[in-house]
Amino acid sequence: MSDRLTRFEGFGDAARARMTDALTRELTLLWSGAAAAGLEPERLAAVVDTWRARLNSARAVPEAHSGPRKPGPAAPVRARRAALAKAAAAAASFVGRTAELGRLLELLEHVGSGRTASAVITGEAGVGKSRLLTEFAERARRGFGVHVLRGSCAEFGEGAMPFAPLSESLRTLLGERGPRSARQAAGQAWDDLAALFWDTSDTPAAGPDVGVPGQARVFGAVRRMLEQLGATAPVLLIIEDLQWADQSTLDLVSYLTRTMVGERTLLTYSHRSAAPPGHGLRTLLSEPGFRRQVTDVELSPFTESELSAFLGGPALMDLDAVRRCREASQGNALFAEQLVASTMLADPRVRVLPRTLDELMAARTAQLSEAARRVLRVVAVAHRVDDRVLKAVSGLDDGVLDEALGECHSQGMIVLDSIDGRYTIPYTTLSSAVYTGMEPQERSQLHDEIAQALAANTLGPTQDCDAAVELAHHWHRARRHPEALAAAVRAGESAMRIRGFHEAESHYQRVLTLWDRVADPEAAARCSRERILLARADAARWAGHPGQAAEHVREAVNAAGPHADPRQLGELYERLGSYQREAQAMPADGHAYAEAVRLLAQAAPREAVYARALSGLALSEVRAGSHLTALNRAREAVALAYDCGDAGAENHALNAAGVALAVCGRPTESGPVLRHALDVADRADRLEDVLRTYRNLALTLEFAGDTAGSADQARAGLRRARALGLADTRQGAALAGRAGASLMLLGQWDEAAELLREELAGHTRAEHGAHLRLILAGIAVERGRFSDAERLIEELRGRRIADSWFTAAVHFCESELWCWRGRPVLAYGAAHRGLGATDDILMRMRLCAVGLRAAADHRARPAEAAAPSGGELIAVAVEEAAHRPDMAVVQVLRRQCVAEHHRAAGTDTAERWATVATGWDAMERPYPAAYARWRQAAAGSRAADRAGSQDPGAAAPALQAVQTASRLGAEPLRAEVARLIERLGLGVA
Repeated sequence: MSDRLTRFEGFGDAARARMTDALTRELTLLWSGAAAAGLEPERLAAVVDTWRARLNSARAVPEAHSGPRKPGPAAPVRARRAALAKAAAAAASFVGRTAELGRLLELLEHVGSGRTASAVITGEAGVGKSRLLTEFAERARRGFGVHVLRGSCAEFGEGAMPFAPLSESLRTLLGERGPRSARQAAGQAWDDLAALFWDTSDTPAAGPDVGVPGQARVFGAVRRMLEQLGATAPVLLIIEDLQWADQSTLDLVSYLTRTMVGERTLLTYSHRSAAPPGHGLRTLLSEPGFRRQVTDVELSPFTESELSAFLGGPALMDLDAVRRCREASQGNALFAEQLVASTMLADPRVRVLPRTLDELMAARTAQLSEAARRVLRVVAVAHRVDDRVLKAVSGLDDGVLDEALGECHSQGMIVLDSIDGRYTIPYTTLSSAVYTGMEPQERSQLHDEIAQALAANTLGPTQDCDAAVELAHHWHRARRHPEALAAAVRAGESAMRIRGFHEAESHYQRVLTLWDRVADPEAAARCSRERILLARADAARWAGHPGQAAEHVREAVNAAGPHADPRQLGELYERLGSYQREAQAMPADGHAYAEAVRLLAQAAPREAVYARALSGLALSEVRAGSHLTALNRAREAVALAYDCGDAGAENHALNAAGVALAVCGRPTESGPVLRHALDVADRADRLEDVLRTYRNLALTLEFAGDTAGSADQARAGLRRARALGLADTRQGAALAGRAGASLMLLGQWDEAAELLREELAGHTRAEHGAHLRLILAGIAVERGRFSDAERLIEELRGRRIADSWFTAAVHFCESELWCWRGRPVLAYGAAHRGLGATDDILMRMRLCAVGLRAAADHRARPAEAAAPSGGELIAVAVEEAAHRPDMAVVQVLRRQCVAEHHRAAGTDTAERWATVATGWDAMERPYPAAYARWRQAAAGSRAADRAGSQDPGAAAPALQAVQTASRLGAEPLRAEVARLIERLGLGVA
């Protein structure tokens, strides 16, 4: 490299500039390779800074020549870029928008005091959103010394680039500050974000066994970077054109807006007024948690006076021309600017002005020279293009290319990105007009030529995600199916590496669509169709679609066929069971795990995948009631995973063993096993496994009747999730639900409701929020807020959530509501439907208890006929409880079911209900204990009435029940107990 650099003086400016660009790209790749080889970041940054200075010096070396330089057709690229940059700096002055700019500056002052704020700028295309943001960013830099990060979403058809604006903003930060300063400014988060703008070929793709859930590592790193930057000055993060955002970017926007509080950051977004139908932006804008956090800034078209000032005032344009321009443009800044630039307003031959911006842009391009139109067409097809590709595809020599670029720039049709040195069309309406104005054959040919130029990169095939996506896009549009298939595979792999899972899923879908159109697809893809199906499944899972992931794995199983390699087929079945379990597809998950164990026992008996299959099957056996079998299988998995040195498999096996011990009635052994699982996950930095283990700890403590301990573990896990920025994950939502449910059982209803509402504000996925709303519905029922409960239940019933436990839980809540509303037949029916929806023992026991309560309530109404006997429910309860003799909560529920069944027959006793109340007391569950004491007092009173005497023992449980109900705010229960107390002559409670 040194030799080449010193020989720069022997070349002309144009050649020297091209060589500098090539060396810069090579230096970028060398950085990546050195980093991967373990070179210390500080030394690496010093080397890069040295070479950066030498390259800049090389650019400045004048070409040796005698006499004044004569202008010629081969104008230097360096001079061309300097001219374009100078012209860009002389952009039109900022006009109007005083109120909107003032609102943004107020938010920035708010941020400067140590808070976070968010703004959304909306307006039609061309109204001036970008110009407002440019002015705001400059004033923020000058007046507040803020760090500005800015990126735009790109309209890239079906091949979206994941995290496109984030990548752009990081590249800008790197270009402005250099590697060392950028790293220092961003802090430790820089390493987690580097894959977004460096070569990622050495980064392992995120897959089914990564430690951090989904995109949480990227989200958390961005938040840490903003916090680090905010420690020295306020931060302005601008993301433009959300109407074209990839789903990963929208998820990031949602996360940052909902979770950031005191990072001294102003999050500023822009989008067109009308979001595209079916686009994720519509979902984002409808999120209550997002809407509550943002300040809306809507831009209106210019008034006539504003438009006059924008166009230069009366000195440049008379009032009649301004009015004519206002009438044609409707005050749209871009329309007006382009109309004036077209000279149509001053041309008496033009009687009819263009009616739309698209028409105007088409007319503007028609005024260009043929060479300029050629350049514009290349840039429109490429979206963004560097000198090398532009020269290769345009076919123009340096002189003609230089003149064409100058012409386009003078008309405001092409701009140069000063950071990455690529040309773009600044207006999407212009780009769209140019693109759609070409014949289909010409478009296809240009896509082909651009793809060939990108693929011919002398530095070798890049793994940069943006470049991989661009190449896949162009081959696809060129209808070069073999190349498009191969490029889509690379794009999917690159997207997975940077955790753009939604986008990876779409790339793999394109691969499968093209598969049958290619003569030898396996050669093009360099893998089998089953592997692509599995890759798509992994992408779907990490994108939060476990049901789709399971379907994709099932396709892979079918594609492999029954005679496939047993090892490969066993791995597929293990993955199928895992994704089916996440999708709550039970008992299908157990069948998949059983098949995986059968195949892997012979094909891979000493591998970690077999240990994972054993763990999965063990948990299925727990659910089916085969507890000892499950425990033995889980122990086998623990030993195998430990021997393999696989932390993930070991954690899963320990979790299975801990749960199996708990349901076997051995809680003193279960706890240490699960805490060991937590330690394994912590040491391996497997954060999703950490949260899963906390959840299992909470669940097993509930099995043992330690409700307070369950609540403590769930809240500890939730604190970890929040600290790591993972509260919005599936495991984070599960911990929030477990914590809320445990607090509810403990009678801490206000604390539970506050926690649930706080978490609801941060959860965007319907299935996450649904579980939390279900607990709120239960609290509303017990407090007697029946209208709120009905509204929540109706909302939950309308959600299509593939979770059998959730479906049954909704039926339970509905059944309890109907009991308190005096509709026992409806209550019994809801409980019966719930039983048919789940095989979860705790939920089945709760459904039996509320169903038997409904049957007893109905029997107490002699005027009503066809009372359900409850015989079927008591049989289910007794049978289920027989399988869990050592599970405290199950046995208390069994005693309550028996007591309700006797109440229906008129044979319940105070002693039987007292036993139930004592059982709930032991588990610190005041509400069901108060309910049992109400029934205890009522049973004693009825027995005394039959004996013609009074029962002095009825007073104490009744008074204790009414006191508990009053303290909890359980109005329906309090009212019923108060009526009983009054009837007993103890005074009105």
